[in-house]
Amino acid sequence: MQLDDIIANFATLSLDAISIGYCPRGETWARHVWSNAPFHEMFGASELDFKDRRIELVFDPDGLDELVSQVRPAIERGDSHLQVEAWARRQTGEKFRVNASIAFYPLDADGGRYSLIVYRDVTQVRERDRAAEQALVEREALASEVMALQDRLISAIGTLPGPLAIGDKDFRLVVCNSSFAPRMFGRDEPPEPGSRLEEVLDKASTSGQFEAALGREQEWRDAAV
Repeated sequence: MQLDDIIANFATLSLDAISIGYCPRGETWARHVWSNAPFHEMFGASELDFKDRRIELVFDPDGLDELVSQVRPAIERGDSHLQVEAWARRQTGEKFRVNASIAFYPLDADGGRYSLIVYRDVTQVRERDRAAEQALVEREALASEVMALQDRLISAIGTLPGPLAIGDKDFRLVVCNSSFAPRMFGRDEPPEPGSRLEEVLDKASTSGQFEAALGREQEWRDAAV
């Protein structure tokens, strides 16, 4: 097959579903003139099933008003092409989501126009998008729940009368209550979050708060660790 043959038969050879319709002057919907094999496979019908029937047949009736609201202004503006996304319907009644690229070819002689439509099934893409959006919503909800639990935990820690601190897996300070600094350091200023356990104990050993540490700070720190 030569290049000219490929170009001349592109619509027939294409793996995309393609249909061509003709719309007389003053009408919104074109009537089916021709379609290729992928179109018949996508919609589950033969060429004869669509012959001379209006193109709207392939779209879900519940979404026609929305579709017309996109197509009609483009026609009135004289646009040569348009891309829309809509719900389509197979002959079995099954609904699926399509992206339709529409090209308009007006005929000056009688005011009618031909339209060429390329359909792509984007149902799975949209389902993945929705799943990703749902996962994001759930993740944000979980993060909010964790933050709320953390706030409640911090509030609860703050009410305890005795000194209490929580560290991470690397023994770095995450949070401590209001009793911790006065008891450990003899002052109200708490240690910085992220402080290492050794740093906290080093300050505590020289604070004068622990009689057992006086004069033997290093031994006291080692024993505490």
